[in-house]
Amino acid sequence: SNRTVAFKHRSFADFFCAEEWLHTNEWAVDARALDPYWATVYFFAVGLLADCEPVLKELLGLRPTSVMERLGKLLTAPTYLLAGHMTPYRVVEVNLPKLLLEAAKFYIDVSSGRFPSELDRLSPIHLLWVMQYLLRDKYGYEFFRKAIDSAAIAVSDAIEDDSVKAHALFFLGAVGIDLAYPDAMRFLADKYKPSELSIGLAIAVTAESEKAQPQKVAS
Repeated sequence: SNRTVAFKHRSFADFFCAEEWLHTNEWAVDARALDPYWATVYFFAVGLLADCEPVLKELLGLRPTSVMERLGKLLTAPTYLLAGHMTPYRVVEVNLPKLLLEAAKFYIDVSSGRFPSELDRLSPIHLLWVMQYLLRDKYGYEFFRKAIDSAAIAVSDAIEDDSVKAHALFFLGAVGIDLAYPDAMRFLADKYKPSELSIGLAIAVTAESEKAQPQKVAS
């Protein structure tokens, strides 16, 4: 009676908000893109823009200022890349290794207690499991598969501590296994001996490498 349209699912409102942003030229890339509350609006906006390399570069170049913003970037960045799938693929190839290195640094900072947060309640091995699960969920699409090899090389050649690179390669390898492409995990296992890794990471790499081995058929 009051001529108000209501939607049961918020995604409708998010879509119309994104459309209004673009229609009125109110588009702005800022820290809201790292906030789950606004992430779907940005996702739809990127999708509506289609080929939007400059916008994706801005989104992926955002610098988080808190633990939750850092986590937000890890979870939203792959969805923005998927939404902008009509953008030249070089954006994925350039940014995938950077995002994995950020994920590795985030894990190390939080698990070491360097940046106190609510995640402190998790043990390092539990946090590692949660991280690889989330990254598998976000990157486990065929869209990312052809960037795996170049990402592994870029991570390996990065000017970072071996611990950071090893964790980044582990996350990449976990994604690869879900995409039936275990080469990245094998690359990590060949590059680092178990004694060169933390106990938790060594256990995880061994377990994932075993899962990636071809299964023998009983005669």
